[in-house]
This record gives sequence, structure tokens and C-alpha cells, in this order.
Amino acid sequence: MLHAHTFRANLAARLAGRWAGTPVVVTSLHGSDRWMARRHRLAERLTARFSSALSACSADVQRLAAARAGLRPEAVPVVHNGVDPERFARLPSRSEARSELGFPEAGLVAGFVGRLLEPLKGLGVLVGAVERAAAGIPGLLVAVAGDGPSRPWMEREIGRRGLGASFRLLGEVGTCRGSWRPSTSSSSRRSTRASAWPQRRPWPPGCR
Repeated sequence: MLHAHTFRANLAARLAGRWAGTPVVVTSLHGSDRWMARRHRLAERLTARFSSALSACSADVQRLAAARAGLRPEAVPVVHNGVDPERFARLPSRSEARSELGFPEAGLVAGFVGRLLEPLKGLGVLVGAVERAAAGIPGLLVAVAGDGPSRPWMEREIGRRGLGASFRLLGEVGTCRGSWRPSTSSSSRRSTRASAWPQRRPWPPGCR
């Protein structure tokens, strides 16, 4: 059995599975198709039939994936990302979370959760929006949970605009390798009144 995730891995798995005669090839779909050029959509449509089964992580992805592969939505079952509820059995109160992270007790705290990758994640949009909002919201603080290659750029941009007091860069609070710390992540979410997981299109050249 061969199981792959995301466009490039799925494409490779379908072709390799067909070449090797692997009887079961399962490919999972995890994102939108907004970044895809015509050649990507064509490759998806032509190779989808090489998969023994397709799955999508949400109803929206199911709809998009079925349309680009020329399939009925029911042919692409939804398999939601698994979450262990025991890891979130006890969430801190907002006051506890703010204290743990060193945030002020009062004032508006907004949150960003994502990889620091500009322009894909819209960091420039975030910084610009905070610059405009800070003038009318005294004490506004934006907690940024995540890391990535654009962190130095973001730090320079925050400094250039004089927004050091409005941002708190928390760095990486979890990974895909099992070292995710739910206490830190939960605290960052509980301490905010708004959070964002942004994504812009198209993908920058060379992004994976």
C-alpha cells in the first residue's frame, strides 16, 4: 500500500505506484487549489484515476478536489485531521494564559498562528494592518506563534515602522515531529480575542 499527502507527493505516488504495480494507492488532499496553474490542474485530473482511493481533510477541500479531478464529491470521502482531546482537557483561563506568556492583564491581544513565510502568509498585510489599528487601539498587542525563513524580514519591518511594542514574536510552539507543546499553544490561543491562520496566493516560486 502506498499513501501520500499533498499535490507533489500525490503525483509522484500515483506515477510510481502505477509503474511498480502497487495495488493500493491512497492519496490525501489537504489544501485549496488556488495556487494551481493550468498544468497542475491537468496533471491532477489525468493522474487521479491512478489512485485506488482519494480522501480530503474537509468538505471544502472535498468539493474542490472532486471538481478538479472530474469526480463526484462522494467519491472523495472526508477524513478529518485527528485530534486527541485529552491533550486539551484542561485549558488555562484567559488570565492564566496571559500571565504564563507575560502579556498584560488588560488590553486587546490578537493572534497570528502560522509559518512565517512572506508573501504566502500575508505577513506584510498583517504588519500594515497593525500599524493602522495601533493608532486607534491603545495597548494593542499581536502575538505571533510560528517561525520561518521570513522572521528576520518581519523583525526588520516591525522595527522600521516602530511597532516593537505592538508585536510579541513567540517563535515555534510546535512541530510535525511530535514535540508540539499543547500548553504553550493553548495559552497563546486562550490569551487572545482573535486569531488568524492566513494564506495568500499564489505560492512563491520554489515553495513546498
